[in-house]
Amino acid sequence: MKRMLMGLTAGALALAVTASAGDRTRVRARSGGTRAPSAASLDNGIQVDRTRTATRNGSTVYRQGAGTITGPGGHTLATTRGSGSTTWDPASRTVVRTGQGTVTAPNGYTTGGSYRRQRTAQGNGTWTSDSEVRNQRGDVVATGSSTGHAAYDRSTHTATVDRSGEVTGRNGNTAHVDRTYSATYDKATHSVDSTASTTITGPNGKTYTTSRDRTAAYGPDGRDAHTVYTGPRGGQSTSDMHTTLSAQSGALTRTTTGTITGQHGRAATVDDQTVATYKNGTVTTQRRFRVTPSPRPTQPPTP
Repeated sequence: MKRMLMGLTAGALALAVTASAGDRTRVRARSGGTRAPSAASLDNGIQVDRTRTATRNGSTVYRQGAGTITGPGGHTLATTRGSGSTTWDPASRTVVRTGQGTVTAPNGYTTGGSYRRQRTAQGNGTWTSDSEVRNQRGDVVATGSSTGHAAYDRSTHTATVDRSGEVTGRNGNTAHVDRTYSATYDKATHSVDSTASTTITGPNGKTYTTSRDRTAAYGPDGRDAHTVYTGPRGGQSTSDMHTTLSAQSGALTRTTTGTITGQHGRAATVDDQTVATYKNGTVTTQRRFRVTPSPRPTQPPTP
């Protein structure tokens, strides 16, 4: 259980503090956990329920969040809790983002951590970023620094973002990280083709690259996106997602459904819904993200 929670610590910060485009959670079920009545029908999947509030005070936005991770059979695997803030200083053109979060197991064991990131605009689409991550005891476990640049080509309707920097662990080892992103809008088809890649060069000189290629078509019924993910060894997986937006009774609802298919052909269905409301200066978002794998293929009897 302790190893599982340590693996979920980073997920806790994302689930309880930040709003990510798509949370992916991999956990191992533990027998004897508590049972979540709201997910009693969850037979063989993973479900994440999260509530977050964001309130602005001057140039700072304060965030609070809590979530629950539910496994097969409706058993609660962990609960998450976090808080954070984002502050914009127009004089120095600096954005400082902080956050802290915890993950608690059904047996009461809790682990967590915190982070701080400072990003400063340098002009002409360039910025610098410095960050650090601390464990629950307050020890620095990782630091990072990078430089980024964004550009837009009006003639081709293409936006590009490039980032390059270093990440240093608590043992002093440093890895170099290069990230690239580009997106091109096709006005005739109302679609966006985008590519993104991350290359990590370790202290031993070995290089690992992951990438994704996505085509997203926009229409009156929402967005349809096909994505191909390529791992460092060339293995590929795909996803096909349909996303809709609706506004009703003061609530904005974003719903995404689709299928993820691994490189060996096994698939999983994804259901992701976020409802956002605004009242008295506070934005409240409630999200339910669920992944249900397809049944494992049955093995033929041994002759």
